[in-house]
Amino acid sequence: AARHAGQLRHLDLSYSNFNAAAAAALAEAENLLGGLVTLSVARTDMGDAGAAALFASPHMRNLRSLDLQGYQLTDATLFAPAPT
Repeated sequence: AARHAGQLRHLDLSYSNFNAAAAAALAEAENLLGGLVTLSVARTDMGDAGAAALFASPHMRNLRSLDLQGYQLTDATLFAPAPT
């Protein structure tokens, strides 16, 4: 299964126990995020720390849709500088 991870295009983690630590781990997982086009983390417990980790990930270059439904992120997270 791991050898096919780079072929993952859509990942829906909505309504799961996905938290900030899981978001940070996912943000570092180039083999998973490199080909990802849509990611849904709606109504999870990742909070600002998890969202910031995902936003800062350099591996989400192909992402076209990020579902954050149910979040009230802070301005600091929403307007953080993009990774260079």
